[in-house]
Amino acid sequence: MTSFTPGTLEITPAEMTGLTVTGFGEQYDGQSHGVTVSGQPDGSTVTYTYTNKDGEVVTTETTPTVKDVADGTVKVKVTVTNDNYETETRDVELKVQQRKASITVDEDQGMTYGDATEPELTATVSGVVTPETLNYTLSREKGTDAGEYKIIVTLGENPNYDISTTDGKFTIARKSVSITADSISKASGADDPGLTATVDGLVGEDQIEYTVLREAGEWAVTAAASTDDHIIS
Repeated sequence: MTSFTPGTLEITPAEMTGLTVTGFGEQYDGQSHGVTVSGQPDGSTVTYTYTNKDGEVVTTETTPTVKDVADGTVKVKVTVTNDNYETETRDVELKVQQRKASITVDEDQGMTYGDATEPELTATVSGVVTPETLNYTLSREKGTDAGEYKIIVTLGENPNYDISTTDGKFTIARKSVSITADSISKASGADDPGLTATVDGLVGEDQIEYTVLREAGEWAVTAAASTDDHIIS
């Protein structure tokens, strides 16, 4: 007669190899980002423990996410369990970095002295997530006389962006003014009549100092501007 003595077979959990747990720490891109877990055995349960925006410590099977820089740093403890494997825990962080962007004032902006309407100031923006826009204003140094004036970029609130700015210049060009000697005549031997000329192109109450001279039987005009705002012809 054969007898058997029962024994015990113990199956111990295996090491969980190939597990990858990744947080997020890249620049803002307008999308929500959470913890990425891969390589866990089939049938595993993944839980996430973190402190929510209300200051409460929560554990859930749904990863927390961040989208904006204002979301701050979310520290997450990731736990992966499986009846046949040793439990694995990993600590990761979720944080959105500011995205680099730039605002550059466009070149060749300006007007001619005396123009009734000043053109709108413009700039080129790069690095912004479509279809978002940056909060900023453009202004220029005060002045209406001919010359160059600085165009300044002033930033508003743009919490998701790290913005570099490049100022530019606004040019007020001198206005062309013409002075034309009036045609006159006189009788031979008579005194010269008053010499006159017609000025065209002056702005508002501006005035031009000029003289009209006659040389060798012809009329010649010599003109000098009273300001730097005009080009005399």
